[in-house]
Amino acid sequence: MLAMVFALLDKRTIIEPGDLLTALQWIRYWTESIQYTFLTGEQQDGLDEFTKAVLAAVAQRPGITLTDLQKVWHRHRIDEVKKSLETLLNSAPPLVEMRKD
Repeated sequence: MLAMVFALLDKRTIIEPGDLLTALQWIRYWTESIQYTFLTGEQQDGLDEFTKAVLAAVAQRPGITLTDLQKVWHRHRIDEVKKSLETLLNSAPPLVEMRKD
């Protein structure tokens, strides 16, 4: 169907192989865009183990403060906690939410 639309946009009545390839590329782009936009927290393949642990700690205690989160690791991994939170906040969509009270 998309190939037909691309042919019509070029004011042609015959669908050419290039129209089919363009339609397939457009579908691939659309699919990847949707997957990127609506990526869920269940899809954490790109996260390292420590970041997954930080995400689990936040999920167990919604509203946890940065200080309390750092206490989970006895304040020994402060920089790693901050880096992991930054990764989670910059995910698309963000896997955590930060509020300043």
